[in-house]
Amino acid sequence: MPSKSKKKNRGPTLYRTFVNAYMKARPNEKRADKHYDAKVEWNKIKWNEEYVKEKIEEYVSKYNEFEASSREGIECPLSPSFST
Repeated sequence: MPSKSKKKNRGPTLYRTFVNAYMKARPNEKRADKHYDAKVEWNKIKWNEEYVKEKIEEYVSKYNEFEASSREGIECPLSPSFST
C-alpha cells in the first residue's frame, strides 16, 4: 500500500497568518477571546482569499501603529543627551 505523500511545509498557512495578525492587532484582549473571535471572523471570510489578505494587511497595520505609539511614550534613559 503506498504511503501518503507528505505536504511540504512552506511556511504558515493563510489561516494561521490571519489568526496571528488578528491576535496581534488586539493586544489588550484575553488570548482565548481573541482566538475565538479570529475563528468566527475566519469562518465568515475564508471563501474570499483576496479579502482575507486585505484583512491581514489591515491587522498588521493596526499592530504596527500600536507598537509605534507604545514606543513613543518610552524614553530611553541612555540616550546621547544623557550625561554622567
